[in-house]
Amino acid sequence: MMSRTNQRRILALSLVLWIGLLALPLIARPGGGQTYSGSSSSQSSSSRSSSSSGTSRSGSSTGWSSSGSSSSGGGGDIGGLVVLLFENPLLGLLVIGGVVGYTLLVRSREGSGQARDWGTPAREFGTGADALREKMEAAAAELETSRVKGQRQSEMRVAMEGITKLDPNFSIVLFEDFVYALYAQAHTARGNGTLAELGPWISGDAHRSLAELGSGTEVNGIVIGALRYLSINGVKSDAESVSVTLEFESNYSERGEKKERRWYAVERWTLSRKKGVLSKPKDKARTLECPSCGAPLEALRGRSCSYCKQVVAGGDFDWEVRELKSVTREPRAPGLAGHAEERGTDLPTVLDPKAKARWAKLVLRDPEMSWPKFQARLELVFNELSRGWNRQDLAAARAYLSDGLHASFSYWIEAYQAQHLRNYTEDARIVSVQMARVTGDAVYDAVTVRVFATGFDFTLDGEGNVVGGSRDRERQYSEYWTLIRGAGKRGAPRTDPECPSCGAPLAIEMTGHCSHCRVKVTSGDFDWVLSRVEQDESY
Repeated sequence: MMSRTNQRRILALSLVLWIGLLALPLIARPGGGQTYSGSSSSQSSSSRSSSSSGTSRSGSSTGWSSSGSSSSGGGGDIGGLVVLLFENPLLGLLVIGGVVGYTLLVRSREGSGQARDWGTPAREFGTGADALREKMEAAAAELETSRVKGQRQSEMRVAMEGITKLDPNFSIVLFEDFVYALYAQAHTARGNGTLAELGPWISGDAHRSLAELGSGTEVNGIVIGALRYLSINGVKSDAESVSVTLEFESNYSERGEKKERRWYAVERWTLSRKKGVLSKPKDKARTLECPSCGAPLEALRGRSCSYCKQVVAGGDFDWEVRELKSVTREPRAPGLAGHAEERGTDLPTVLDPKAKARWAKLVLRDPEMSWPKFQARLELVFNELSRGWNRQDLAAARAYLSDGLHASFSYWIEAYQAQHLRNYTEDARIVSVQMARVTGDAVYDAVTVRVFATGFDFTLDGEGNVVGGSRDRERQYSEYWTLIRGAGKRGAPRTDPECPSCGAPLAIEMTGHCSHCRVKVTSGDFDWVLSRVEQDESY
């Protein structure tokens, strides 16, 4: 019989291993694997290269909730475990569970070097039981941090909706489009020396912070992988202004005379706007022009417009970046080979408790809407994006992607091409869908769903060799997808291959305009389009 001391030792180690098994949801999927927050997007938007790719699909639930992905594996001395199981059933089960969990953890870590190219450097551990315990404790802490952050972001988005009480024209969709555009323009401008043109939106302090990052080099290939809300102030108080602090995770290139370098960056921006200022109309919200008279960007110098002679800074006409802090800026090229970790697939879905009631209200306004019809549209987007990704040609999917998301996916395709690589996700299919959030304002209705999917995910080099992923083992994953549609639009979501404006065979240019009627159909004015793709750990 085993001594009491040895039993205690094995029991202690088994408990540590069992905790590790419970923490395994942190090990997430690749599929190109470009996420940002400590793992690898956007994904985007987030952005993620193969957030939904493949050539076919089968089966998907039509209910409100769904099961997540699961993992399986095992290892260890089977004979010894069997003996232990008979001698001490409880202890044996704990050890079996621990060995399985530890084996899965080790296997999932193998070949995941790509993740470190994009996120936080991996924490180093030693060896032995103490090191294993540290690993498990760190994984459990990261799991809890992801859960709390997810809930926090949901609460912050609810707080952002409160701005509509001050500004009935406010739309969180347009606000995020605006800050994405401003972020990209600000970094482009610091590179080419035209930051003065952004005077209405970038204060002097923020201007200096941007300039300190460097100038005189071309900044391009800007991809925002995550956008998080850190604070919102002034909505309910007597303050003169409303302020919002955001955190961006991004990746961009700087090209000098002799070389080009890719950077990973985390920045915190605080934007402020005077109360009483109304948001611009939808067709103007995504463009940077004089917020007073609409003159082109070139007319702006410092705080004034040379056309209307107005002082247009200070948050009197539009949002202004008051503070800008560079949290992290490190040279990191996107490592597209290898196999990135899955993170957060088994985390609980961040569910807005008002989602079902808001969906019911949406259907009441538009009786032709229904969950099965909406899901059919979602599956159409998923499948067309899948085909386009595998072909490295998004033409067929263009009608279903917002401008920003199309640009992000296009970037990843070009990045793979530049490295003579090609990522595939064969037989990608939606397994189930869970509604997470429904919002509506004067401009857009937006529905966020958590998509659980699976497929074979692998990357080939120019000679057809597998340099990442697997052609033999499916990879399960989940993401949060947000689809938007104009608030005044009514009717069942379409799944036919016709232009929603003129009815001609679907042929959408890269600008989002129909090649027949010349109408832009990717803004959500006609039907639901995919606007955001967020990873579990970011959402």
